[in-house]
Amino acid sequence: MGIDDIISKAKAEASPDGLEALSEQIAEQIKDRTPEEIDEITGQAAAKAKELG
Repeated sequence: MGIDDIISKAKAEASPDGLEALSEQIAEQIKDRTPEEIDEITGQAAAKAKELG
């Protein structure tokens, strides 16, 4: 699941439970990444969220 998929799912599930599930998915995606990779993923997610408004 890519960043776009996660953000689309978050937009569809914009509830406390949906956000909790999203947080768990993000944590799962980044747990084995380097700090640089995490920064890149975070930047992509922030840019996409800004784009979606």
